[in-house]
Amino acid sequence: MRRLQVAVSLLLFVTTAAVAQNSRSAVSLNGNDANTCTLVAPCRTFGVALAHTNPGGEVIALDSAGYGQFTVTQAVTISGAPGVHAALMGTGANAVSVNAGATDAVVLRNLVILAGAGAVNGIEILSANSVHVLNCLVRGFTANSGVAVIGNGAQNTLIDHLVAEENSLGVTIFTNAQVRARITNSEIDNNTIGVYAINDVEAVVSNTSISGNGTGVHVQSTLSTTADVTLDHCIISSNGKGIFATNPDINLRAVVRLYGNVISYNIGAGVQNSSSTAFTYGNNALSANHPDVMGGLTALAQQ
Repeated sequence: MRRLQVAVSLLLFVTTAAVAQNSRSAVSLNGNDANTCTLVAPCRTFGVALAHTNPGGEVIALDSAGYGQFTVTQAVTISGAPGVHAALMGTGANAVSVNAGATDAVVLRNLVILAGAGAVNGIEILSANSVHVLNCLVRGFTANSGVAVIGNGAQNTLIDHLVAEENSLGVTIFTNAQVRARITNSEIDNNTIGVYAINDVEAVVSNTSISGNGTGVHVQSTLSTTADVTLDHCIISSNGKGIFATNPDINLRAVVRLYGNVISYNIGAGVQNSSSTAFTYGNNALSANHPDVMGGLTALAQQ
């Protein structure tokens, strides 16, 4: 009987240890993926640390290093510590994939995300309740997007202090379900298209530089839904085309709303409205484009 009790106790201990998880996990330059991923025994890669982390927990990069691409399937926060260069490279896939549950909140903070050979997207958001992308740099994803909100996406997406440069598409919002997105205080420069919003989208882009792109902002509907983008106090300059809103079918709906923006020095049109609706609140600086407006603007009274 004594031996049986000891055996059962050992089994329970081993089982508990095998499933033990952290509320706060850590990765480090000198970490080891055989560790438990705690602050005192950090792992080496984000992917392994995520497997050791409870839903709703966090993973912290303690040192400047590269920590490998990863997939998020639960509520979690993944951060580089202040002053740390927490980098990862997409190779043959997405650098970061978010495929979490419909009630999950995901935060990605202080990450440097670069494209390697065969990279797809920098950050791909397939599903979640909310995703916050904060203080991240995404560069070099020339096949696809720096940040892509696709599929069902996240019902609420916040992108703040993002630098997206030298991608095919800087930020893409292309979903089958309604997505509300905010892009604030960011730099979306030197991409083929800076912001690409398609289908069932309600997006506000505020206090953001959108410059040096082939097209700064492209808004389009391809379903019987409305792609609706408000640009608020943005700088949209030196693009091949500043803002392009288009309805390929007259029954579709693409809407752009302009408030307090500087839209200047674009090589082509500052605002091109092709069978869509472009509203202005009358306080935009539209000048030195070629031409400033194509297709007309509809004036709205300031509230």
